[in-house]
Amino acid sequence: MKTILISVAVLATAMLFWFCKQQPKYTPDAFPEKQLRWGSGGGFVGKETKFTLLENGQVFKDEPNKKTVELENTKARKAKALFKTATELDLLKLDFQHPGNTYDFMECQEGEVIKRITWGDSKFPVDPKIKEMFAALQALAK
Repeated sequence: MKTILISVAVLATAMLFWFCKQQPKYTPDAFPEKQLRWGSGGGFVGKETKFTLLENGQVFKDEPNKKTVELENTKARKAKALFKTATELDLLKLDFQHPGNTYDFMECQEGEVIKRITWGDSKFPVDPKIKEMFAALQALAK
């Protein structure tokens, strides 16, 4: 009987560790090759604020002349869904460069390939699906 109880306890502990597997943690100087970045900039000063989302759910904020800081993480499942949306929108192939005096942007990076789209010029409205994704990303930064 004792052997069964010990075996069940060991099995339960092993399963607990397996289910609670930690995602790797990254630092600003060692990001993975796959990233989603977004933000806004322009105006009189030309300041640009950029956020970075990693597949594990980590979110970082980068502002000029300030240290990059980690914000509250999101769930890895939500982060992966946003990466999937970026793939469905074909961000790595999209060419849309219409900034105004102030602008919003999204960047998609996979390895050495980085694609950036910008919008803000009212004469060239961006696709509503891009705006939806941008709003979802902005919600992570609050």
